[in-house]
Amino acid sequence: MLFVKGWVPLADFTRIVFDHFRDKSRQPPPHPGRDASEDKLNAYRDECMRTAFEAEIEARFAVWHCIHAAPRIGVLCASGRVVDAGASLMESVDYEMEGAHVHIWTGTVGSASWMDDSGHVSNNEDKKLYYGPFLYCPVLLPEQHARDFFAELSADSSSPPRPPEHLADQIVAAFDLDPTVRKSDLRRQLAAHEKQISFEVAYQEAARKRPELNKRGPKRRIDGPN
Repeated sequence: MLFVKGWVPLADFTRIVFDHFRDKSRQPPPHPGRDASEDKLNAYRDECMRTAFEAEIEARFAVWHCIHAAPRIGVLCASGRVVDAGASLMESVDYEMEGAHVHIWTGTVGSASWMDDSGHVSNNEDKKLYYGPFLYCPVLLPEQHARDFFAELSADSSSPPRPPEHLADQIVAAFDLDPTVRKSDLRRQLAAHEKQISFEVAYQEAARKRPELNKRGPKRRIDGPN
């Protein structure tokens, strides 16, 4: 696909950032060997999964931070013209892959999932009414901004902050007491003074024990255009 000079497709930028964090100099722990005990093998697998979780969380944060720091966000129309997008189009939801309107991996207007009040995923007709001719048009980042951001990202070799000890267990315990508890409430109650990325790492560790934590995506009400 051809794009207007001076712009970078969000989907392409997202893949570059994810590749960066996957290749980042964080080697998996040494394998304990074929004769290792079951406990040591389980610990090794857990550490490998933890590393993968952290890499994905860092990548998601980096992409959304780049988006929110961008001086402009463009949308490529079918005519080849680039129009400016409003800030609300790029609203994030807990720095997940899907924002309110855009899935950063897909990188197009309306690529995020929508659900009505009954929990049913919307169809394209609903989205066409809301987004009009901009539905599924590519979202673009200013090329120089993306280059500068990635250069700064590459220069920073620091590891993500580790979550406080037992925070993941506290999240599990809170969920077991109240399975309807919201992610934002867990953050406020258990990790109000921690960095968001620390909480995200602990939350994903908790979700490995309680997969239901990651199956309760936010509902997006479809009201249609004003």
